[in-house]
Formats: sequence, structure tokens, C-alpha cells
Amino acid sequence: MKTTFTIDIDAPPSKVFYWLTDSDRLLEWVPNLIEHEEIENLDGVVGSTDRHVYLENDRRTEMEGVVVAYEQDERVATELRSKGFMLFLDYRLEDLGGSTRLTQDCDVVFRGFFKIIGICMGRLVKKGAEQKLAESFGVLKQKIESS
Repeated sequence: MKTTFTIDIDAPPSKVFYWLTDSDRLLEWVPNLIEHEEIENLDGVVGSTDRHVYLENDRRTEMEGVVVAYEQDERVATELRSKGFMLFLDYRLEDLGGSTRLTQDCDVVFRGFFKIIGICMGRLVKKGAEQKLAESFGVLKQKIESS
């Protein structure tokens, strides 16, 4: 399941990039994220690993992530894995001369039992994901522009 979302933020790319990569800031705008910690932070960043814990409907989901692309203030991409699915997030920032166009491409690959759910309920799951994405990016935009 693939989605793309784009939003313009009235802040320079460096500020937006900071909100995408700082652990404390992620907790402020990523829905249901309750813990985020770096496991291994490599000098070149690509290959660095982290752990994400989400809480939704009283269920904890833990995911391990690895940075697969990193260009300061321009792009960061992460691959996250859990028992039921793999999630690839690719954030790209475009400098608009004082503001930033942020685009997120997301690809979710369901595994095991979740693969059946993804096939059966794909459109519904995608619609819910897109709605949640719009809400979270609205929160991100508001937090960046007011800070």
C-alpha cells in the first residue's frame, strides 16, 4: 500500500528537517508514538538504528528502524519493521525560498496474517492512513510555524 502526502510549511528546510529527525520532536506530532530511542547512531547516519513504540487501542506495537537515506535538510528515509508489516518512509524537503515543501512517500508491506487483512481491507486501511497522515502533518505544520 503506497501513499504520498505533500504540505507546505512556513519555515526553512533546516527547521523542518530538525522536527523530522529529533526524537523529542517526533513524540510531539507522530500519532500514537509513545517512545522513540536511538539504538545505534552512526557518523554517516545511514545505517543508524532506532526503536519506535506506538500505542493504539491499548495495544503496544514495537518497531525497529534503520535509516536508509540521509541528506541534511533535504531528505531522510527510514525502513521500519514490526511482526505484521514493514513500513518505508521517505521524506523529501524542497526549499521554496524561506518556506519548505515537505513530501512523504510511504509504502507499507503487510506480512503473515496482516497480509490477508491488507488484501481484504486495503482501500479502507489506505483511506484511514491518509486521513491520519493529513492530521499529523497538520499538527507538524502548526508546531513548526508557531515555534
